[in-house]
This record gives sequence, C-alpha cells and structure tokens, in this order.
Amino acid sequence: MTRQVNKVAPTDTPAVASTGSAATPARRDLFERELFEKASQLFASKGFSGTTLQDIANALGVSRPSLYHYIRSKDELLERVVCDMAEISDKRIGALLADSAHGPVDKLRAIVVAMTEMVGTHPAHFRILLQNESSLTGELAERHRRSRNAALSAVMSIIEDGKRQALFRPVDTRTAAFTLIGGMNWVVFWHRDGDLATISAEIADMAVRSLAVPDPNTVDGPEELIDLARETLDRLEATLRGQGGADR
Repeated sequence: MTRQVNKVAPTDTPAVASTGSAATPARRDLFERELFEKASQLFASKGFSGTTLQDIANALGVSRPSLYHYIRSKDELLERVVCDMAEISDKRIGALLADSAHGPVDKLRAIVVAMTEMVGTHPAHFRILLQNESSLTGELAERHRRSRNAALSAVMSIIEDGKRQALFRPVDTRTAAFTLIGGMNWVVFWHRDGDLATISAEIADMAVRSLAVPDPNTVDGPEELIDLARETLDRLEATLRGQGGADR
C-alpha cells in the first residue's frame, strides 16, 4: 500500500513550512503563540465576525492550508482558548482551595499570584477571551461561565473567611472580589516586559493590604484611629448578628 505524504503548499517558505505537522514541539509552540497573538490583534481591530482565517494567515505570512495544521476555523480557535484557559484556571483554583494549611491572608495572596501569573503567561488567550465573550454560545458559553464563576466564588470565599476571622475589613465581599479579579485581568492589556513573578507578588501584596485590618500600632493620627475603632465595632456587630442568626 502506498503511503500518502502531506505536501506543503509551494507558497510557503522553508521556515514557515516547518511549522506544520512535522515541526518540533518548540517550533510548534512558538508558532501557536504567534497565531493566538495575531488572532487577538485582528479580533480587536476587526471584530470576531469580521475576521477571516485568511486574515490570520496573511498576518502570520503563511498560506491558509498551512494554518489548517493548527486550526480549521475561527470557532475552533475560540473553543481552544475557552477550554485551555478554563482547564488551567480550574486546576490552579482547585489546588488552592484544597489547601487547609494556610489562612485567608495567605490564600488570598496565593490566589492573586496564581491568577495574575496565569493571565500574564497567556496574554493573547485572555485578550481573545475577554474581547469575544459575546461570541460564545451553547456549551462553550456554559463552560466559560462555570470556570469564571468558580474563580469568583473562590475569591469571595477567601474574603468571607478573612472577614469572619476579623483579618479583613467589613467590605462588600462581591464588590471586593470583582475589583480584585478585574485588576488581575487587566494585566493582559499593559504587561509587556518585566519579571511576571515580581509583578504578581506586588499585585498580591496590594490586594492583601486593601482588605487587611490595619495594625493599631501603625495608625497615623487620632482620626485614623477613630476610623479603625468604628470598623472594629462594625465587625463586632456583624459577628454578633451572625451568631444570633445561627442560634435561632
């Protein structure tokens, strides 16, 4: 039986041709990063519906048949983005929530670092996801919704634990969670160079400081001390209300 060999389109240069099915894992990974980056730029400028596979191929400098080694359609590209990022997010958050050895402050710091590094490591994926949520339908939209809600619930749960233990201020939990997640997501639009680990740690430190109960020994002046006392009374009142409700 004659073995069929996939031929590379003659319009491809040798360098581009090697990005096909016979490419090394490193070259394939490099090409896919460029693929998602170019697609992200095109979706942002032309919209998802206004972008064609030929547009993406042209931006990459390859023929459309060569692009089929990686994606067969725009919908497949979007599906890969949703499923890949949902899987990564679910695994990282699941591992953090299963950790019972650390308290709310450490967990908040850890989840902010994990989510920021995840976004910063896959910027093109997240830009595509954030800019094209309205294009998701059916099971794909549901998969994205479940993963997004799991992340939100995880952050809210950590904040609630911190409030119950009087480690975090009595903020509105949902508002605080959305604020933190929004800040982490925005990294994809401004981070270009620099140490991502250091940036993630700085963002996590800001997140903790924004919620942590101030140390009375570091309060500057009587007005701040009065504000701290009021917050303390608010936390005490909320705790007593919660205990009263539990006793009934």
